[in-house]
Amino acid sequence: MDGSIYVQKAALRKQYMARRKSMGEEERSRALEKIEADLYSHDRWARAGVLLAYASFGHELSAWGILARAIAQGKRVCLPRVEGRRMEFYPWQEDMAMEIGPFGILQPPGAKAYAPEEAEEPLLLLPGLAFGLDGSRLGYGGGYYDRYMEAARVRPFVMALAFACQISPSLPMGEADVAWDDLIWH
Repeated sequence: MDGSIYVQKAALRKQYMARRKSMGEEERSRALEKIEADLYSHDRWARAGVLLAYASFGHELSAWGILARAIAQGKRVCLPRVEGRRMEFYPWQEDMAMEIGPFGILQPPGAKAYAPEEAEEPLLLLPGLAFGLDGSRLGYGGGYYDRYMEAARVRPFVMALAFACQISPSLPMGEADVAWDDLIWH
């Protein structure tokens, strides 16, 4: 990655992390309610047989209610597990004992990675610090989702969920950065 892009992204990460952290609990709750309503009425949610999601942490948009709803609707839910520089998705259930993974993020135990089938129309919920209206995304800098998408045998539909404070017209992207397919934000 170009050194100037790296410096730009590092500065933007601090800025967007501070924006998200400054949100009040009521503002966060109202926005999440609207985002969830839009997600649940999206045609890709209805069609998805499997949800590749994330274990939200810190001030991220909480995915836990979404995970519970997916399971209640009979969708298979998988969460990421990181080992070294590699990330794979593993099946998750609400009562499952989770492990603390790298970066302090909860992850499912590593039994057998899940490989989505095309017929399941997998939907991937993409976490991030900021999202550009042009399809760009600013993650945490590890490149895990980018590498996962590059290696995926079946490409899931990539849905970004964000608070309004995380939205930008455009963000710098490197050659390996993967864009999202659709964005829901409030």
